[in-house]
Amino acid sequence: MRRVINACGRMTKLGVSTVEPKAGEVMQRASQDYVMIDELMEWAGGKAAQLFSCGGACVCGSASSGIFLAIASLLCQGDIGKIKYYHQTVQNAPRDQIIMPLGHDIDYGAPIREMIYLAGVKIQYAGFANTCSLNDIQTQINDHTLAVLFVKSHHCVQKNMPDIYEVIRFAREKEIPCIVDAAAEEDLEGYVHAGADYVVYSGSKAVCGPTSGIVLCRERSAAEHMRLQYQGVGRLVKTGKENIMGLMEALCVYKGSGAEKKP
Repeated sequence: MRRVINACGRMTKLGVSTVEPKAGEVMQRASQDYVMIDELMEWAGGKAAQLFSCGGACVCGSASSGIFLAIASLLCQGDIGKIKYYHQTVQNAPRDQIIMPLGHDIDYGAPIREMIYLAGVKIQYAGFANTCSLNDIQTQINDHTLAVLFVKSHHCVQKNMPDIYEVIRFAREKEIPCIVDAAAEEDLEGYVHAGADYVVYSGSKAVCGPTSGIVLCRERSAAEHMRLQYQGVGRLVKTGKENIMGLMEALCVYKGSGAEKKP
């Protein structure tokens, strides 16, 4: 293998980031224990929500899977029948369209559109490749609209685009769920406090945790509905006890609360 000197930043194709040492230690200890995964997931979500003062949170395998799970949970809500028969749920869903600015249709190593399509929904593009306005988003709203997705990334078109806080406020006014892909962002509180319903982060970028993701939710019920997806299609993107505990330790260190012990 080639030796790599990283002069680019926290990029997936370069192994993302180095893991916080305390997180690595916790992962090793956690690997030697047995645990009820559902209880661990619930504890982790509650701890993350406490750390970042939001309604709830859900740990996942990656930021990409967080987008997928957020959309799936909106389609199913807390209906376990819809979760168990997800393919039928998607086919019969009255709301199955995600509005996204066209300038946010990026390839960050994989096309973001595929993460959306995998959830079984359609994309309604707003605006053009180099410009978008709130009016462009408004124009795409219809009876099939499920959510608005905003991608906060350096990969996206930066000029002539609405500010993320404007889009969050707009979605709240229209009573449309707002999903924010903030995978590599360092601000783990601002967007959810502004009113975004789901804010998706990578656990291995700014946080310096293991390969993982965390979705901070405005409402506790949204996080609960996401975790229910692990009884259905969420099984495809599950994460293990080692990564859950490593991520939680990294989040605690990132927040500055010190080392976290086992629940």
